[in-house]
Amino acid sequence: MLYYKITKYFLLLAYLFELTIGGMHQRRLLKYLLEDQNYNPLERPVLNDSHTLQVSMSLALQQIMDYEWFDYNLQWNPDDYGGISTVRIPCERLWTPDVFLYNSASENFEGTMKTNIVVQNTAVNLTTNSNTGQVDAYVKNAEWDLEGT
Repeated sequence: MLYYKITKYFLLLAYLFELTIGGMHQRRLLKYLLEDQNYNPLERPVLNDSHTLQVSMSLALQQIMDYEWFDYNLQWNPDDYGGISTVRIPCERLWTPDVFLYNSASENFEGTMKTNIVVQNTAVNLTTNSNTGQVDAYVKNAEWDLEGT
């Protein structure tokens, strides 16, 4: 019982006094990346509009798992922000590739779940944590049979 009281008071103090490691540097970094540079998630993140943007994708059975690209607007020197080289930003705040899995085996599949994007000072990485992509039917393959639920 005493353990829970101590934990509760510690959490309350942490909330009231913002006792987070890197909190000040992270706030300053997010302000620099998203506000000071007028970041627009509707713009394709290239230095020049004539440049192409390469998006790498990894796939698993019936599910897109991971995207990675370079966003020119999301660069910083970690030494200027307390050594922070990675930050998580809600996907609604950043440009993301317009990719959708149309032929999912699940009837209730709604695409990727909204998640935080891992932004590094060298690249942007979106890992989907969608658990909805599943195989609901019996699939006949030329070499083996796959059955899933």
